Amino acid sequence: MYINNRKFVDKLNRDNFFVVIDFDRTISKGTSEGTWATIRRAEIFNEEYHRLSEEQYEKYRPIEVDPNISPEEKAKSMEAWWKEHFDLFFKFGLKKEDIVKSAQEGGIILRDGAEKFFLKMNELGVPVIILSAGIGNIIEEFLKYKNIYYDNIYIFSNNILFNEEGSICGLGDNIIHACNKTIEYLPDDIKEKIAGREYILMYGDGLADLSMVPERLYDKTIKIGFLVEAIEESLEAFNNNFDIVLLGDDSFDEVNNYLNIFNL
Repeated sequence: MYINNRKFVDKLNRDNFFVVIDFDRTISKGTSEGTWATIRRAEIFNEEYHRLSEEQYEKYRPIEVDPNISPEEKAKSMEAWWKEHFDLFFKFGLKKEDIVKSAQEGGIILRDGAEKFFLKMNELGVPVIILSAGIGNIIEEFLKYKNIYYDNIYIFSNNILFNEEGSICGLGDNIIHACNKTIEYLPDDIKEKIAGREYILMYGDGLADLSMVPERLYDKTIKIGFLVEAIEESLEAFNNNFDIVLLGDDSFDEVNNYLNIFNL
């Protein structure tokens, strides 16, 4: 673990901070399947779905990771990608039971120490906001499956709507992708839960996750980064941008012991 900025750790108490956290490769291990990939792994759809899904990935993924493309252009492409993929869910008849199957059998693996961390945040009454460009329904079902979907957890992600028969019938109000995943766009009911809390613990696995919290709040934010790929090439950039950096599948325990979370 790399400590790059020893910010206000001694000032944290149960009433003055909240958590903003990514899901894929942050709450889950770096070697875990992502929420989109769980549907492929659970073998819900036929080969045509997998072919079309792969074509979308090959088209849009290079845009997502290209540093020379403007944020505005990336945002348009990411929204197009997400919409096209949701169209596949409609085309192939995604059902609510498929979401449950994907969450339970799709290869999501919790990062070590995550269950203890969520339990402690619930005991303290600290709001935990999960910001994810993945599939919020799968995140919710997975947390329920692991018995850690507590009342203090709020998921801001892509939400699929189902009718009474359990068939897909629509999408939630927002399409969340890597370029608009920020607390700036939280709905008012979640903003009310964090009102008056001065400090933020932010956990992510990529430099793009830094935008989950606006820069004007960085002096009140402890930015924690899990570096899980291209470690040697990316370590300098992570150390320059995150206050605390963990590598690979490092446990939540390591950073939370440093933050003294379990003694608050």
